[in-house]
Amino acid sequence: MHPPCTYPKARDRGNPVAGILTDRFRPHQTTAGYAVITDTIADVITFAGVPDRIELFTRSNGVVIQFTDRWDVELDTIELPAGMFYEPGLVCEKIRARNATAGQVAGLQVVGKYLHETEAKLPHEPSIER
Repeated sequence: MHPPCTYPKARDRGNPVAGILTDRFRPHQTTAGYAVITDTIADVITFAGVPDRIELFTRSNGVVIQFTDRWDVELDTIELPAGMFYEPGLVCEKIRARNATAGQVAGLQVVGKYLHETEAKLPHEPSIER
């Protein structure tokens, strides 16, 4: 018969800093739920600035998504199937969309996130103490 197993006492690690990743972004801009996407291409969201990160969520049917600047100059177009999460690696000021299948209705949620000022500085910029 083996003696009972004993484990060393847990190390005191302290609590991690709250929101290590989530606090890097300011309040975001969103479509406030899923926008209804129909057959005709239409504006889904126009951001107040240029977000540092964009998150797209599709629901119910595929969506054709256009990334444009403020004057509707097309930067890129993609098609996402239903039930997808996608993070494009580009910057844009407006997102336009239409459903991928004629006669169907799709859902698209868009979240644009902005980095804090201190995170968005370029390495050669001087830091400003506040």
